[in-house]
Amino acid sequence: MELQRAAYAVEAELIGFGGIPPMHESVDDVRELEINWVGAFAADELIGGLGFVDTDDYRLIDRLFVDPRHARRGAGRRLVASVINAHVVRVSTGSENYPANALYESLGFEAYGLLEIAPGVTVTRFALHQI
Repeated sequence: MELQRAAYAVEAELIGFGGIPPMHESVDDVRELEINWVGAFAADELIGGLGFVDTDDYRLIDRLFVDPRHARRGAGRRLVASVINAHVVRVSTGSENYPANALYESLGFEAYGLLEIAPGVTVTRFALHQI
């Protein structure tokens, strides 16, 4: 939980919005989620995580977080790459979270829309279509 909150605090600062749901979840909230998890490790230390859900039509990346002390060293890329083996993968991130947007675009995701989540705050929706 501490790692997830720390990572999302960075995004909150980037996009100017502190209402990102994973920042405010309790351990019980996360335990109740019906999502699959993968983790990134440096030696024996957990440095990142990704949660995803498979639907009938696509895989949804529900959350991606990397310890800010380990940011921009490839952990996020490895986590996303480990789950993009579905036909269609979708994800959303803060429109002003330029590092995350660049990561998804570099992996072949294409933006397909914006969603306003609070006044003046949008997330960009991305999809990756595999052939």
